[in-house]
Amino acid sequence: SGDLQWLLLRKSSSFIRPSAPGSHKLSSEPGNLLANHSYKYSSTINGQKALGVNPHDKGAVIVARKTKAPVNQWNKGFAKTQVTGGKRRAYKSTANVVATTRPDLVKNPLEILFERLVLSSRLHRTSLAIQANDIDKTKPQFILSIETPILRINLQFQPAVAKVSAIYASKGQKKDAPAKKVRGKKAQAPLPAPKAE
Repeated sequence: SGDLQWLLLRKSSSFIRPSAPGSHKLSSEPGNLLANHSYKYSSTINGQKALGVNPHDKGAVIVARKTKAPVNQWNKGFAKTQVTGGKRRAYKSTANVVATTRPDLVKNPLEILFERLVLSSRLHRTSLAIQANDIDKTKPQFILSIETPILRINLQFQPAVAKVSAIYASKGQKKDAPAKKVRGKKAQAPLPAPKAE
């Protein structure tokens, strides 16, 4: 069972990576979306519901375990979904795959909302406007928009979508910084005369 596997691998997994004392244990396990050594995100423990996101030349590839995959043919039991196109289309495709494969990876939006506001230490002077097409956490396509006079956050509650977003951000071309405009006294000063050779 998964509980027995976790008891055996919790402190002796070969995928555990060194981290600072008192912090979360990191993992280099394939299919671990957050690289977090925990029962929830471990692909070894959740082998029948394994889900991974890998970079691709034109976007990303989502690797998910088939629902009726044979146990004796492990490599043939994975389905690969190539995500291409724009960011919104990629996010929607990823959310649909996660909803059918690992709905437990969708975090509770209200809990995250409270955590973010407490961390920002502005909870006592915050007015909220929540816009979501569904508060049901089993339907992960929504985005929670928080608007305050001093704080505006857009949150996506899926680690898989966050990883696809990071892959797309790494593939984007960085724009050069625009040239600084001359202002103030420097703009009013006459240009220096060219030096005579």
